[in-house]
Amino acid sequence: MDVLSFVIAAGGLATAVMVPWIGSLTTARRESEVWIRDQRLAAYLDAMAHAQSIDTYLKGADDPQYPPKYSRPDSLPPLEIVTARMRLLSPKALFKAWEKLVESEDSFHYEVFNYGTATPVSDFVDTKPLSDNLKEFYAAMDGALLKSEKRRRRLRAIGR
Repeated sequence: MDVLSFVIAAGGLATAVMVPWIGSLTTARRESEVWIRDQRLAAYLDAMAHAQSIDTYLKGADDPQYPPKYSRPDSLPPLEIVTARMRLLSPKALFKAWEKLVESEDSFHYEVFNYGTATPVSDFVDTKPLSDNLKEFYAAMDGALLKSEKRRRRLRAIGR
């Protein structure tokens, strides 16, 4: 067997071994990225559902006919679980906005619980800090989603 035949055979063997291996690595990476993206979006959806329940309450808080009692809907996942998922999966700026929202909601709950049942709620509890933190959370969520979409498009453009 001459050298040229040996080189061609070795190249063919290397190609036969390497191409499926590289393909499986690429597929595994894509599957991992898709799984992380799906988990991240599920966490974002749960956080947005909590934020929306606060937003809905605040929109009616000044209405004298609106009941002043506020509680989280039972259909939402526990706040501790959402916070843990946000800590693991969200960018730092979004997580900080989420923490501020949760802290201001806890303060709001405390004030509503301790300072009476007057209607409208804004007569006895300042809703502005909670409202401001809610807006900040929505802005951070928009930024995180936009950044994620730009990254996805950039990766698609380079063929990953």
